[in-house]
Amino acid sequence: MKSILHSVFALENFRHGQEEIVQAVVAGRDILAVMATGSGKSLCYQLPAVANSKRCLVVSPLISLMDDQVAKLNLLKIPAVATHSGNKNKSDWENDDRSQALSDWAQKKLNLLYVSPERIAKPEFFSFLKNNPPDFVAIDEAHCIAQWGHDFREEYRLLGRLKKELACSVIALTATATPEVQKEIVESLYLSSPLIRVHGFYRPNLKFQGRMVSSKKERFQEIAKMVSTVDGATIVYCGTRKNVDELTATLRGQKIKAYPYHAGMDTEDREKSHQHFREDPKVVIVATSAFGMGVDRPDVRLVVHAQMPGTLEAYYQEAGRAGRDGEAADCVLYFGGNDLAIQEFLSASLSIL
Repeated sequence: MKSILHSVFALENFRHGQEEIVQAVVAGRDILAVMATGSGKSLCYQLPAVANSKRCLVVSPLISLMDDQVAKLNLLKIPAVATHSGNKNKSDWENDDRSQALSDWAQKKLNLLYVSPERIAKPEFFSFLKNNPPDFVAIDEAHCIAQWGHDFREEYRLLGRLKKELACSVIALTATATPEVQKEIVESLYLSSPLIRVHGFYRPNLKFQGRMVSSKKERFQEIAKMVSTVDGATIVYCGTRKNVDELTATLRGQKIKAYPYHAGMDTEDREKSHQHFREDPKVVIVATSAFGMGVDRPDVRLVVHAQMPGTLEAYYQEAGRAGRDGEAADCVLYFGGNDLAIQEFLSASLSIL
């Protein structure tokens, strides 16, 4: 494993906790790994697939995350493909761009196939998997399974059939999960005597700061001053779409390259914002919690919460996107005013739904 780690992935050593999990994957065990953002969760399933010429099905919630990981794997000459709704000619199951990926998977030419949880729910795709089962399955952002966890997605609740019907081992990975969420993940995925590893979330390169400022205008002014000095990328989280749009306008009014991101935008506009985030040396993304799972830019130097988030777990998940390169980064949380009322309203709305 260490030889492949060096020769294929160009890494000298395992990070804390990785080697034990890799060995457990090789041994065919079910696993729940709770590891900090930036700790190298993806290597835990990529390395065993490459080293042992196995096929790993990766279930991931974001198209951008899948595409980023596949691009990096292909640069390393590792055969990997993502099939999702962003592929061309997506309406035709038999004759679209995905058919080549599925053919390569069936012929065992791929080490990793990335799909969305929605794809698993499609009968024709699951039938294909039953005829061409993976050697093991990796489920990323596994906290989405828990009904009371943040970023809940209904399709994740259906992933337990992978274990039940394909009879393969499963590794579930997430950056944060309370004991209740961990229990829900294990039960929902039907993990059998799983290895459960919860590694520390302490990241010494991150500096946390809280600021009590009730006035939205004052907050926005402080944020504008703060982000203007950042050398690298900045993410500013807001509690509502309205605040995203207002803060973006404020920053642009001060000649700051800022781009909005929230679920109310057109898909094309969201992708443009994400492209700026990936490619611009110095950029500010102003977003709701819709932006972030799988963010893989290493030089995020600042994460600001313009409003208090709903849970401590959500805050850690979002703030943890700073400093993935191990260099110093700042995480600033604003609170006060009607922040609590906003979160109570959102929680009540979700309860009604």
